[in-house]
Amino acid sequence: MPDNQTIVDLLIRSYHGCDQPAKAVALITQHYPTIQDIAASPNCVIFARILAANNRISKAISVLHERIALKPDDINARKSMAVQLGRQGRVSEVEAILPAEPAAGNPALLSVLARAALHRDDASQCLAYAEMMGALQTSPEAAHRFRKSALRLQAELEAESNSSASDINVIAILGISFCGSTMLSSVLGALDGCENLSESHAITKYRRAARESGEFDFDNGKVEDLVPCSSCGSNCEVFDFEFRKALQADPTNRLLKICKHIGCKTVITADKTEIRVVDPLQRYKAVILFKTPYNAFCSFYKRQKRWLKSDTVEGSINAFLTVYKRAYSSFLNEHAPKEGRVFMHWDSFVTDQADHLEILCKELDLVFDKDVLTSRPDPQHTFGGNGPVRKAAKESEGTVKITRKAISTSEQDLFNRLADQDEDLQILYQQLMDQYRETFGRM
Repeated sequence: MPDNQTIVDLLIRSYHGCDQPAKAVALITQHYPTIQDIAASPNCVIFARILAANNRISKAISVLHERIALKPDDINARKSMAVQLGRQGRVSEVEAILPAEPAAGNPALLSVLARAALHRDDASQCLAYAEMMGALQTSPEAAHRFRKSALRLQAELEAESNSSASDINVIAILGISFCGSTMLSSVLGALDGCENLSESHAITKYRRAARESGEFDFDNGKVEDLVPCSSCGSNCEVFDFEFRKALQADPTNRLLKICKHIGCKTVITADKTEIRVVDPLQRYKAVILFKTPYNAFCSFYKRQKRWLKSDTVEGSINAFLTVYKRAYSSFLNEHAPKEGRVFMHWDSFVTDQADHLEILCKELDLVFDKDVLTSRPDPQHTFGGNGPVRKAAKESEGTVKITRKAISTSEQDLFNRLADQDEDLQILYQQLMDQYRETFGRM
């Protein structure tokens, strides 16, 4: 006869397999009340996976860390921990816990290790992992993506070694869609000596209304299908067709070329999650812009329901929370801008714009001018970004009124319930706020 503990373990696995995660997690919590209790169980790795699958990745990592301390030879615990660290963007920690040949036949591990190689600018190692992934034929799209990133990094490293030192100052605004980046880049771009690009990766892409998507075909495409300049339209007087074509043909030192082309030493680009495509070597100072999860969801949900690809509100909320956690975990742990970073809480900026801008300018070595918050008369040759924000700025002669999109009471209640149950979200948001307060204090 199985003992009581064996029955409990079978119930946990059964609930998880039958898509009843709350019951599985509740049983783990009830019968294994401490991290040490879970780590000592023979089913530790399985329990860690269940916790991670139910928004408790941080707890799962703690469990696996304790397991490895108890049983250093438990290779399954090491592999599982590597995957969970990768999910939080903590790729720099991965290789230290794995043996020499840990990933053969394991696409999830290979993916994490490829990201770790990119993190330390090791193009050749990333390429090797990509080739291993390709040989498995289980994740061809991921293998292609890492191969492309490795070759791009390799080209950037070679270009940097053959170029002289530059004194340009790049301010990169990072975040998720609708985080406030269009407005902030417009404000910073109006400061003395600065130029705003908005989303510089869009300079060489098809506009959203075009039949095609992605990188523009400069040999066969129609100029009106290019992402238009916000001031000039498709035929930008500053970023002309031939310059954009040359930029796509050789994307290395992209931002340096742009600065030289427009004769500016400080450029503002709000490429958000696309920044590593623009500059794989991260030669910029980052402003990581974030909202409270609820306000971020309101902005995201009302404008881009189709992005969340769910027929239900609950599905959309869960999809959004995954996007939020993945992006900001990566910004916290995986991004390492050469010139440093500043975290700014958009909601706090909205309530006290002048004081926040003054502190931000000091951090970025920019000349503070509070008037740019309400008046930006000079045309900015920008690409991409939030169209309604740009339109509002033009209609009000530079002033941007910041509004939040409301959702229904039932939607709000559902969001709050799901967010309150998400331990990883709570931990992540607290980490973001701690980083924000290091610079701005408790404003």
